[in-house]
Amino acid sequence: MGIAAGDAVTNTKAPSEPRMAIVIPSFGKRPWVERCAETFSHYAAACGATLHVERDVPSASEFPFPKLSDKPGRKMKLAYACKAYLAWRYMEKAGYDRVAIVDDTCAVRAGTPNVFDAVPWGFCGYTRTSDSHAEESFATIRQFVQESGLPAVPFDSQRYMNSGFMVYDRTMVAALHPDKICACAPLLFAHFPNQTLTYYLLASAGVQQHELPKAYNTMPALSLPAEERKTLADIVPHIQPGVFIYHLSAFYGERRKLLRQLTDLFLAEWRALEQTTKR
Repeated sequence: MGIAAGDAVTNTKAPSEPRMAIVIPSFGKRPWVERCAETFSHYAAACGATLHVERDVPSASEFPFPKLSDKPGRKMKLAYACKAYLAWRYMEKAGYDRVAIVDDTCAVRAGTPNVFDAVPWGFCGYTRTSDSHAEESFATIRQFVQESGLPAVPFDSQRYMNSGFMVYDRTMVAALHPDKICACAPLLFAHFPNQTLTYYLLASAGVQQHELPKAYNTMPALSLPAEERKTLADIVPHIQPGVFIYHLSAFYGERRKLLRQLTDLFLAEWRALEQTTKR
């Protein structure tokens, strides 16, 4: 399948009762995934969605992704490609109408509004991230377009996403087709691999985007210097009201410990909420 600007959006009517999935890719030794996924099991039930945790990368016969070296960029580039691939697979192969792809270092708190209601049908739901990160990714895309001969895309930092929490629907199936992911695989050599790839796939297909509030995907203690976040030992004082989903990246040196604290807190909230609703 080739890539032509604007050719990938299928304008289909929203189903009256869409099938929805929340998918957490988690490859390799990720000791926190069980607890983080447990918070999303409560959230999925509240949203009327099904939770899936993907622990194995797809086989080469299923997803013939090219072999890429670890350098430059980050290791295990297939894992980053799977964030787009799994959205496609769960819609095209498993028959879901709407899919949220969530990093395995995210935790969701009780009472979080249904994100599928917050994103209009036909729009990709995303949260923004740094303009400087966007410009770095855009430079990579410009070079890629020049070298590959694939279509150029418009650049808008307002539409540049943090890919830790994304919402797709089946109007985007062609945009995320495995052939397109593989054709754009060199974009994963970027410093921000998944954001760079995802931005190009969406922009080259003319996918409409809906910006979600940062409450759906934010990192705690961002006011602290990076050095202090590396040694942070207690996350609880940094949990703010009005934030729905916290995302702990590798910037946190004690990530396993902090995610345990975070999920302990959020799971207690979910249990309390569910006990209240049963009365």
